[in-house]
Amino acid sequence: MNFYHSTMNRDSIIKCQKIKKRKFDYYKYLSFIVRCVNANEISEGNIPPKFPGSTVQAPYMGNGIYCFETYKAASRYQSSGSVVTIVCTNSFSLMDLDEPETLLELYLKINTVGTYFINKMDDPESKEKWQAIQQLLRNWLQNMNMNAPSVIVGILLFFLKEIMREELADVVKKKYSAIIAHEDAEPYLLIVNEKIITHFC
Repeated sequence: MNFYHSTMNRDSIIKCQKIKKRKFDYYKYLSFIVRCVNANEISEGNIPPKFPGSTVQAPYMGNGIYCFETYKAASRYQSSGSVVTIVCTNSFSLMDLDEPETLLELYLKINTVGTYFINKMDDPESKEKWQAIQQLLRNWLQNMNMNAPSVIVGILLFFLKEIMREELADVVKKKYSAIIAHEDAEPYLLIVNEKIITHFC
């Protein structure tokens, strides 16, 4: 199975056989988001893309390796960039966030399992913080809003992994209409588990 990564560092990636994964401080970011939620400054429809003092925006789907399903899509992503082929095993788990069934399953899980883990927290401040994030996610999933802000997916995956202790799928998939300018919605993929990658070429 091949995926395609748009980059300015193709030669280096192929030589070192490594892609630098996106890293972002979600704890600081979500603490800021909660303050905004509590102050009634935001809803799931207008989430700030970064926290004060950060020079980078929250990544669309969290930390991992971003890629496309087709070479054509990756080549259009950066006009001056190159494309690296990511060769993966044929067997891997996939979370498709464009499937209504997946969104419904996540809503039910966050509503039950998420509540269970939040209620187990000893610190009232932490409990209140994660309840606010939980409600933000519930609102989005309940409405099944496909056009929600890009950062909501990264927040969702962080909540699943860090609060609900879920093992994430190897690959997460979501369409974003703004990934490639003037094009129809394009599936964007995040490789969470690098162990499915065999090599880059």
